[in-house]
Amino acid sequence: MRRDSGTAEEAAAEAAEAAAEAAAGMQGDERRGARDAARGAVPVAVKDERDGRYTCSYTAYRAGAYTLSVALRGEALPGSPFRVHVAPAGVHAGACVATGDGMQKATAGVPARFALALRDPYGNVLDCASQRPASWACALRGPDGVALHATLSDRGDGRIAGEYTALIAGDYTLSLTLGTLHVKASPAAVRVGPGAPHAPSCSVEQVRVAVRGAPCHFTLTARDAWGNACGGGGHALSARLRPPLTDRRQPQLFLRDLADGTVEASFTPVAKGAHLIACFLGADPVRGSDFAVVVE
Repeated sequence: MRRDSGTAEEAAAEAAEAAAEAAAGMQGDERRGARDAARGAVPVAVKDERDGRYTCSYTAYRAGAYTLSVALRGEALPGSPFRVHVAPAGVHAGACVATGDGMQKATAGVPARFALALRDPYGNVLDCASQRPASWACALRGPDGVALHATLSDRGDGRIAGEYTALIAGDYTLSLTLGTLHVKASPAAVRVGPGAPHAPSCSVEQVRVAVRGAPCHFTLTARDAWGNACGGGGHALSARLRPPLTDRRQPQLFLRDLADGTVEASFTPVAKGAHLIACFLGADPVRGSDFAVVVE
């Protein structure tokens, strides 16, 4: 801004008035100042340089389009209002947010997914192009020191997609980092549960010898395709008993679901000889099925 010629007193008065007018206009009165629709006015500092110029400065924390209006004695300066675009600052790991089930839970053998939204220190969303997935690292550490790494890819919508597949059930720690800095809520506790029961992986605790007239017990365990114990109940585990062909008496076989992924089976043999046991998950034989119990 420049002033017309006049006395020093007039110039000083004009400068003070101009500064006041400029400051008022910049802070968002009826001339709007620096403002965006969602956040309102942004304070602007106006400094008189005492040489006919005024230095104006402001700090916007929200990215987006702004209108900057500058006025002197209520009249807009040429070119005012100005359109200003405020870009996001650099990515800040602590402000980035990861969401999705994969940050909390997963199922063994099933891909778990999450999404990472990139943000600057003020919460503004960044385009993934500013920080490629290769800049990030995601690692999981689980039972017995098991280590996994997630794959990260640009979704094209301002987020990075993450995916991993754990095969061992248990408690994991998921770390999502940019360099050495963790994102918000990282490291996260992730519980990996077992998959669906898988007949060839289910097992039976075989009994080889029993005594006539004494209860005989054995246990069936539901396991998923990776050998994890399934837990819970209702897994359709069953067993069949066939006594020696020379004995027409059929001992009753009792099955009790213990609701922890196992079924306890028991029978009391009434004859000597080999008793054949067949075990199933649904209609499929389990591992270790078709074994003989010799009753003495």
